[in-house]
Amino acid sequence: MPNWISIEKNDALLRLFIVDISLKLLVSPWATGDYIAAWGTAVSYATDGILLGIVFMQFKRFPKSHLVIFWVFVLTAFSYAISTFIFTDESMVGALINHLKLYLPFLAVPTAISLASHSRISIDHAAYFMIMMVMVLIIIGLATFPPSKNRTELWLPTYFGGLHTSAYVGLMTMFCFHALATYKRLSWFKAIPPMLLLIALITVGWGVRTASIGCVLFFLGQLASKFLFKNRPLVAVFFPLGFAIPAGILPTLDFAGDINDVSSGRIEMYIAKYDQLMANDFLNWVIGNGYLSDLILTDVWWWAPKGAHSDLITFLVEGGLVYFFGFITVLYQFIKHHNSLQERLIIVAIISTSIFSNGVFARPIAAYLLSIVFVIHYVNKRRLQQENGS
Repeated sequence: MPNWISIEKNDALLRLFIVDISLKLLVSPWATGDYIAAWGTAVSYATDGILLGIVFMQFKRFPKSHLVIFWVFVLTAFSYAISTFIFTDESMVGALINHLKLYLPFLAVPTAISLASHSRISIDHAAYFMIMMVMVLIIIGLATFPPSKNRTELWLPTYFGGLHTSAYVGLMTMFCFHALATYKRLSWFKAIPPMLLLIALITVGWGVRTASIGCVLFFLGQLASKFLFKNRPLVAVFFPLGFAIPAGILPTLDFAGDINDVSSGRIEMYIAKYDQLMANDFLNWVIGNGYLSDLILTDVWWWAPKGAHSDLITFLVEGGLVYFFGFITVLYQFIKHHNSLQERLIIVAIISTSIFSNGVFARPIAAYLLSIVFVIHYVNKRRLQQENGS
C-alpha cells in the first residue's frame, strides 16, 4: 500500500511538471515581448515557483550523478549574491531570481528523471503532447501575430516572445521529435515533417544564426559518427564543435561592408568586454562584478545598455571565475552522464548558442524543454537495458 501511494504521488507530480511547463509556454506572449501584461508575467513567475517546489520535493530522489548540479547552484548563488551586494546597487533578490532562471532548467533535468523513474505515466506520451502543443502554438503565431523584426529586417511572426526564444524553443522541440523517432516511440513518417518545418523556420523563417548553427552541428555530428568516426564516438561528438567558432566568425568576414555591422556589433562589444575584464582586481576576477554589471554602453548599439551577447562572457563578467567554472562543471556533468551520441551532440549544439549570443541557457522557456529531451533519452535507454537484460 505505501508503494502505491508513492506511485500515485509521483504520477501527480509528473503531471503537474508537464502541465506547469506547458502553461509557461502557453502564456509566453504575455510574459515577454510585445504583448507583455501583468497577468502573463504573474502566471510565468508562478509556474517557476511551482517547478521550484517540485524540484525540492524530488531532491532526495535525484540520481547521485546529478547532485553536483544542486551544490554548484547553491555555491554560485552565494557568490553571485555577495558580488552583487559589494559591487552594485542592484537588489540581491533580483540577482538570485536571475540566477534561478539559469539553474532551474538544469535542476529540472534530474527532477524529470526521478519523477519518470517512479511513475506509471509514459513520459513519451507526455513529451509528444507537449511538443505537439508547441507546434500548434507556432502555427497560431504564424497565422495571427504580426511579423517579427531583427537586424532591421522583417521575419516571420513568432509566438514565444521573440525570434531568438522562438528559435531555441523550436530547436529543443526538434530534438524531442528526433529522440522519440530514434527510440521508435514515434514513426519517422510522423517525426520528419515537423522537424523539417522547424529547421526551415529556424534557419530561413526566423533567421536566427546561433540556433541555425546548433542545427548544423547536431546533424553534422550524426554524419561524422556514421561516415568518419564510427569507432570513436567522442571524436564524432566534439568534431562539430570545432565548426562552432568558425561558423560564428565567418559572417563577420564580409570585407565589402563594415565588419562590425555584419557581426551585429559583437566585435566592438567583445573589445569593450576585454577592457572591462582587464580593469578587474583580484576579487572581481574571483566573484565577478555582480548582477547587471554586464550591461554597458557602446555607440554601435545606439548608446543603450547592452550585454555581451555571449553567455560565457556574461557569466565571467557578472559572476567571475567561480560562476564561470561552476557553469562549466555543470556542463561537464551533463556530458559525462548523458553519454549517448545524440545527448552529447545536443549539449554541443546548445553550447554553440551561448558562445556568440544569449543562448538556450539564458532563455528558460526553451531551456525547460531540455529537461524533456533528456528524460526521453534516459527513460528509453533504461527501457532498452531492461529489455536486453543488462
